[in-house]
Amino acid sequence: MERPALVGFAFDVADLVLLQAWADLYGMRMVVELDQSVDGREHEEIVAIYSKDSGRRRWSLWRSSDGVVVQPIIGRSVRFSTVADAAQTLWSIGR
Repeated sequence: MERPALVGFAFDVADLVLLQAWADLYGMRMVVELDQSVDGREHEEIVAIYSKDSGRRRWSLWRSSDGVVVQPIIGRSVRFSTVADAAQTLWSIGR
């Protein structure tokens, strides 16, 4: 059986450090989930951001060939050029 094409790629370590700093700053929990399938598409790595108090997932982030995708638990996904751009938007939401 042929595996679906890989559409999500691993993040750079610096990007993961940035996301972890954001999560720590706003009392969130960051989890790196490896080899995930979302809607039948394979991802090497998905970063999940959870509320610490409720344990509910708030956002999923993955890297694609043309940027970083942020998928809120409710709502439409948004594409950014870099993790820093995505974090900037999450910073404004986290306040």
